[in-house]
Amino acid sequence: MGFDLKLGQSSATSPTPKGFERQSEAVFASPTVLLSTMVVSMSNLRISAAAILLLGGCAHQTLTESIPISGGQSLTFTRVGTGFVKAENERFVVDEAGLTTYRTEGKNFVRWQFAIMPKQETALRMVRIEDVTNDSPILVLEDRAPRIDERRWSRQSALIRANPRSIPWLFEFGRTTRVFRITVRETNGKTSILYQAVLFTPKAKKDFRVLMGPETSVTP
Repeated sequence: MGFDLKLGQSSATSPTPKGFERQSEAVFASPTVLLSTMVVSMSNLRISAAAILLLGGCAHQTLTESIPISGGQSLTFTRVGTGFVKAENERFVVDEAGLTTYRTEGKNFVRWQFAIMPKQETALRMVRIEDVTNDSPILVLEDRAPRIDERRWSRQSALIRANPRSIPWLFEFGRTTRVFRITVRETNGKTSILYQAVLFTPKAKKDFRVLMGPETSVTP
């Protein structure tokens, strides 16, 4: 029996490990309304259900926050409720930036999921995404053969073990903000750099951990 849960928009996935699986994916900390789809498979039986997950209330105050990033500089971001405004320039807009869960062989993993949309026809040469929250940038993913499908580029990072050692802030109480530097290079030689902030509230982190559930051993 397999169980799949996905919140958010569909995107490219990493190769699936072999063996028994239970996969669940959830995009958190997106400022938009997220569409969730649950699929339960049992032999040839397949049941699908859809629901809408609203992050936060209906009315939110617009705030600006100055956040320090790698290299000693600080950037100013606009936040509406529990979500930061999507980063954009005259050529691209960040359509998605969040964390997803993945479960296989009784073990929990997480991975970052990103999507950008060009505002005009173009072809991409390279997309690099770095986490610049701490003192030194950390490479999250790099796509050297990016493709735009249905006016959207999307990609997930490699799997990360979901435990306090690999991703400690997810298990810490309190608000966490991660900042990502998204570098987009086009085939025409133009380069865009966007900075996207992603907020994880204590409740979002708790809900995320509940969604993952406890790790279990798989009986052969």
